[in-house]
Amino acid sequence: MQRKISMFHGYSFVFNQDGKQIEAWFSALSGAEKVYIDGVLVSARRNFSINSKNEFTVAGDTYVTSLEQVNVIMGPFICTLTKNDQVVKRQKLLFSSSGSKWLLFPAVLLGAIAGVNSFQPIIQEENVTNS
Repeated sequence: MQRKISMFHGYSFVFNQDGKQIEAWFSALSGAEKVYIDGVLVSARRNFSINSKNEFTVAGDTYVTSLEQVNVIMGPFICTLTKNDQVVKRQKLLFSSSGSKWLLFPAVLLGAIAGVNSFQPIIQEENVTNS
């Protein structure tokens, strides 16, 4: 699935868990947050904090998507999926720039103002095993 990821389109994390597609979407600009399961909206709210949680229940299981914004402009953005109080998956959204690191902030700022992306978003997924 090709997702548009930018400050204007918002950021989304998609988890495949127990045969369901769980998408956590948020906007760093408006504070809007939405969670979809198989395309159906199950949670919507507005949050202006750098950390947030959305809790929802599906087939008797309680899920939580937790979002941590390390830096609202530069990232990374970390989304954790929890099922029945057990962390099961984590995704981290990073930005990769072909230029030097000191040029990344101006590139992000220019991209936010002009609506262009001079960097590529990279989403890393980590499966978490609980002992």
